[in-house]
Amino acid sequence: MKNLLLLALFVFTTSTTFGQIDTSTIVESAKEYMDAYLNGEYESMADLTHPNILSLSGGKTFVAQDLENDRGSLEAMGFNVLGGEVGTPGQVYEAGREALCFVPIFYMLELQGKKYKSETTILASSSSNGKIWKFVSLDRQDQESIKTFIPNYNSEMGWPELKPMESIEE
Repeated sequence: MKNLLLLALFVFTTSTTFGQIDTSTIVESAKEYMDAYLNGEYESMADLTHPNILSLSGGKTFVAQDLENDRGSLEAMGFNVLGGEVGTPGQVYEAGREALCFVPIFYMLELQGKKYKSETTILASSSSNGKIWKFVSLDRQDQESIKTFIPNYNSEMGWPELKPMESIEE
């Protein structure tokens, strides 16, 4: 009976740990990640990238170069990135020893003199009970492929909907 009570207490404690994470730290870290992108600081962005992405993708230098190449491709298509804003993080889920949640980022873009708003979603991950957050860009991922990088990905999270850019009227 005593062991059953200890087990119940342990389960309750671990299941509430992620519910008590302060989402303002997620937003602050996501803003750093977004600002690094906006300012072309790809090494800083790589520093904020989930360690599994770094190790499985060839390391920090490769990831930074890949991020820079992606930005270059966007600009080669005629897009100019004007700014960005971090949205409200979604629910925090337990995934093994990680806390995971989706965070929307809204980028303001210009193409041929017209302005657009583009919503993208990143996956935030913390193995430190919400003190330090790392990110995964979901541009090249789907719900199945993310498990390659985040093996404990919690399928209960669902997957963010891909949304088209919106024209911004001035």
